Amino acid sequence: MENAAAPKQRRKARRTVAGSEEIGTAVDAYVGSRISLQRNIRGLSQGAVAKVLGISFQQIQKYERGANRVSASKLFMLSRLLQVSPGWFFEGIGPNGEIPERDLPLVAEGGRPPEGRRETLELFRNFEKLPPGHKADILRLAHALADSSRPGVGRE
Repeated sequence: MENAAAPKQRRKARRTVAGSEEIGTAVDAYVGSRISLQRNIRGLSQGAVAKVLGISFQQIQKYERGANRVSASKLFMLSRLLQVSPGWFFEGIGPNGEIPERDLPLVAEGGRPPEGRRETLELFRNFEKLPPGHKADILRLAHALADSSRPGVGRE
């Protein structure tokens, strides 16, 4: 007769070169945020990237959240697809796995900086398609709208 109350097996803690599970998790999340940023800059869906890599879009989601580690071969494939060097995903990380201070809240919350948000990237892609005269008009409009939304600026 089997013992119904068999103890559950504990998952092994992931270790990094730096020897800390927390550092590894933060680096995974940082690399994932960089994957997401480049994917969005290129206008690629998670599904499109997944198809090229031969994995599910859910796996791409996990990579981007830092929930799963990206293997070296997949990271190399991603660098080719996203047209960046493999090292680009790690730029800014310190020698002991330190995440740049400006990115700590984003890594902790799984958020994106303004330059990585979908609406910013969409605006950028469309802006690049405009003729130079229209770009100047859009810049003036953006400055005027930004100034008018700040308290005490541009209002009497």
